[in-house]
Amino acid sequence: MVADEIRIGEFKIVKRLGRGGMGAVYEGYDPALDRRVAIKTLTAEAISDEESRGRFEREARAAAKLQHPNIVTIHKLGNFERKDRKPYIVMEYLGGADLANLIGPDKNIPLAEALDIAIQVCRALDFAHRNGVVHRDVKPSNVRYLDDGRIKIMDFGIARIEGGNQITRSGVMVGTLHYMSPEQIKGENIDGRSDVFSTGCILYEMLGGKRPFQGESATAILYKIVNEQPTPIIEINPDLPHEIQDILDRALAKNASSRFQTAGQLATELEKLLSVYRKSFPRPSPDLQSRLGEVERLCREKCWSDVIPLAQTLVAERPEMELPQRALRTALRELRREEKEREVSREEATRHLSELSQELTLYTPAPQPTVLQEPAEPTAGELKLRTKTGAATEGTSRARLAKAAAVVLILAGLAVAGWKFGPQIFGPKKLVHLVQISSNPPGSSIFINGEDQGVQTGADGPVELSIEGMEGDLVSIELRQDGYQPVVEEYSLASEPPAPYSPTLAPLTRELEVVTDPPGASVALDGVALEGSTPTAVELTLVDEHELVITMEGYERQALTITPEEDLPSGPIVLEQLLKPGTLIVQTPYPLSLRTSDGRSLAGASMRPSATLGVGRHQITLYAAEVFLTRSMTVVIREAATTTVTAPALGKVFVRASPGNCKVSISGLLAEAPPFNNKDIVEGSHTFVFEWPDGRRDEQTHQVRPGHPVYVTGQIR
Repeated sequence: MVADEIRIGEFKIVKRLGRGGMGAVYEGYDPALDRRVAIKTLTAEAISDEESRGRFEREARAAAKLQHPNIVTIHKLGNFERKDRKPYIVMEYLGGADLANLIGPDKNIPLAEALDIAIQVCRALDFAHRNGVVHRDVKPSNVRYLDDGRIKIMDFGIARIEGGNQITRSGVMVGTLHYMSPEQIKGENIDGRSDVFSTGCILYEMLGGKRPFQGESATAILYKIVNEQPTPIIEINPDLPHEIQDILDRALAKNASSRFQTAGQLATELEKLLSVYRKSFPRPSPDLQSRLGEVERLCREKCWSDVIPLAQTLVAERPEMELPQRALRTALRELRREEKEREVSREEATRHLSELSQELTLYTPAPQPTVLQEPAEPTAGELKLRTKTGAATEGTSRARLAKAAAVVLILAGLAVAGWKFGPQIFGPKKLVHLVQISSNPPGSSIFINGEDQGVQTGADGPVELSIEGMEGDLVSIELRQDGYQPVVEEYSLASEPPAPYSPTLAPLTRELEVVTDPPGASVALDGVALEGSTPTAVELTLVDEHELVITMEGYERQALTITPEEDLPSGPIVLEQLLKPGTLIVQTPYPLSLRTSDGRSLAGASMRPSATLGVGRHQITLYAAEVFLTRSMTVVIREAATTTVTAPALGKVFVRASPGNCKVSISGLLAEAPPFNNKDIVEGSHTFVFEWPDGRRDEQTHQVRPGHPVYVTGQIR
C-alpha cells in the first residue's frame, strides 16, 4: 500500500519537479501558511559524501543571506544543525520556465525583453556581490523567468561566500562549460567579474540564438573562451543597435580588469540602451492598447486557448513588444502542461506517488506501528466494582474532576502566555500597513517585492499602497522610470508603519566622446563652457535635450542638438575653416550709415562708411534720413578683398500744401512742415504723403533726377 500523504517535516509532498545526480526538487505544500513551496533534497550517496553535503549546505546558506526580488527566497533550512540528519532546503515555489527553455536558434526574444532580463540578472548579482557572494555558475538554466517578466536567480550550489571555507577540491574547475570565465578555466582567483562574463554569454545567446563559444569538444570550447573572440553579435543579427556590440565586447573581455568592474555598471549601461530603444517605439494606438489589455485579462483568467490567436496577431504586428511574446509562450506552455496532466492515468499517478515514497524513505521513515488491544472481558470481581455505587464510584468521579480542573488551569495558562508572550510562542504576526509613495520627478512605476503595482507616482500628491507580510519580513519598494536609475528601499515589517517614501531619481547618462578635426576646439554644453579642449568626453542625460556648441578660432561655429531618442554622433566632427573676410566701402557725398536687412547697424553715419563682412552675398541697407534714403541692395564680398559701392546722387525738391496745416512724409521718413524749398533728396522714385488734422490725406509719387528740380503740391481733393 502507498501512503495517502508523504511529508518532509511539516511540508506535504505534491510531486517531483526535477531530479539530478545529487538529489531532487519537489513541489510541496506548507499547510501552516497555505502556500506552495519547492523542497530540495539529497540522495543517500550525496548525504554521505562530505563535499556534496558541504556544497548543498553552502547553497542554502548563500541564498538564505540574500533577500532580493530577483533571487530565490529561502523559507527554511531543514536538519542543517546536525550532521547525522538529512538536510533539505525549502524555497519559494517559482512558476514560469527556465531561461534555457526560451533561447535557441528558432526562438525569438525581442531586444527590449532580452535587455530587461539581463538588467535584472545584473541587479541580483550586484546585490549578491556586495554581500560577499559570487555565484560562479550563472547560466540560463539557473535563471527562472516568471510569467510576469521577473527573473529569479537560483542554485547557489558552487557559490563562493566571502570569508567562508573553500569546499571545492583544489585544481577542479567549477561552473558550466559554455558560460565559464577565462579565469575560472585557468583556476585563478575569481570575483564578481567572473559572473559579469557569464551574464555577457547569456545576453549574447538571447540576442544571437547561439552560444558565443562553441566547439566540437570540451577542450575546443575552453580554448576559445580563453583565446578567441566570438563572432560579432551584429553580424549574426544586423538589426541590433551598434551600442550592444560595444557592451558585449566589454562584458566578454578576456582580462577581468577590462570588463565592467561590477554587475551594477553593466546593468546601468544596459538600462541606458533600453531607455533609448523603448523611446523609438511607435506610440500604441487606442486599439492596440485595448487588445493588450485583453491579452492581460485572458492570462489572468487562464483562458489559454483564447490567448494564443490574439497574442500571435500582436506579435506579427509589433514583434518588438514584450507582453504579447511573453503571453504567447505562457499560453503554449500551460496548454501543453494541461494536456500532459490529462494523459496521466490513475495507475501512472499511483506509480509516481509510489516512486516518491521510495525516494524519500530517508526523509520520511516509516512510522512504528501502534498495537491496539481489545479490552478483555471483565471478571466477576471487576464487574462487581464497576456496578458498585459506593466509594469506588466516588473516587472515580473525583479523579475525573481533578483532571478537568487541571485542563482548565493549563488552558488558562496558555491564554495568559499567548497574551503576554504570543510572538515568542506562536511566531510572528501578520501585519498590513499603508505606505505613502511619491518621487521626484513624478511618473515612476511602483514595484513591491518585484511585482508591478500598475500605478505611477503622481504630481498631485503621494500614492498610498498596502504592504503586508509577517512581522520581520523584508519588503522592497522599487521605483522605475524610463531615463532614470531605479531606486530600491527595503523595509523590515514592524508594528509601526514605514515612513513616507519619496526618493529623487537620478537620470541615466550616456557618454559622448567629442572628437573634432582638427582637435583643440572649445566645447560648451547647454550654454556652459567645459574645461579643456577636444578630444573630450561629456555626459548627457537620457531625459533632456542637450545643445553642444563647438568653437575654434579660424573655424566656423558648430552647434549640435541631441535629443534623448536619437543615437549619439559617431566619428570626428569636421570643422570648416573660415575664409578671410572682405571689406565693404560706400563712396558718398553726404553722411549715411550701413545696416543689415534686419536693422542691425554695420557702420555709423559718415562720409565714408565701411564694414567687414564674411565671404558671400549680403543684403544691406543704405540709410540717411536727411536726404530721405532707405535703400536696400545686394553686395558680393570676396575673400580678403574690398568691395566699393556708390551712394545714390542728389536731386532737389520744392514742397507746398493747400491748406498748409499738414504733416508731410517722403518715402516713409517725416519731413519738415511745408512749405520748404530746394531740399536735398536722393534720386529715384519717392512717395509723398500729406495728412491734415481732419484725417484727409493726399498721396503722390514722383521721380527725382539729379539736375531736375521736382515741385510737389499737396491739396485736399
